Amino acid sequence: MSKIIFIVGPTATGKTDLAFNLAKKIKAEVISCDSMLVYKQPQIIISKPPSFMLRGVKHHFIDIISVEQTYDVFTYCKEATKLIRELISRNIPVIVCGGTGMYIKALLDGIFQGPSSDTALRQVLSNEAVVYGKEHLYKRLREFDPETAKKISPNDIRRVIRALEVYSIAGVPISEKQKENI
Repeated sequence: MSKIIFIVGPTATGKTDLAFNLAKKIKAEVISCDSMLVYKQPQIIISKPPSFMLRGVKHHFIDIISVEQTYDVFTYCKEATKLIRELISRNIPVIVCGGTGMYIKALLDGIFQGPSSDTALRQVLSNEAVVYGKEHLYKRLREFDPETAKKISPNDIRRVIRALEVYSIAGVPISEKQKENI
């Protein structure tokens, strides 16, 4: 059974060098787990692996789309999971390298395909939080989805709003959607 090696952590801690050197040694391929490296631009403000590394070891999910396109964690997880399975089936070691926590969490725990964000609805919910307080939204979440409310702090307004948004759009609690993880 093949194993997947994760090299994760904050920016500028040597993850890229470590992944490259290890990949060369064990003949692995590297799957980037960095939400910014998927974009072809900008080249300057993002620390992409140098060209000699990209030539020396096969890297995936680097420079794959334009900044004018959208790319989300669900798409990444679906595509990366498919690639990981393919590499493992060919007995190629896999190194996942990066620091985007949401991407890492999705690979480890799975992710569901929820409704796209609704900017207008989020603004309405944000306004309610300002006018009535965060506890008001949290109380609504407890009514619609007590399972999720147990996992989210009332102070984590971003996640409370997303849970209410999913419920409003999909008509089912986010906790039910999460059971559909890929």
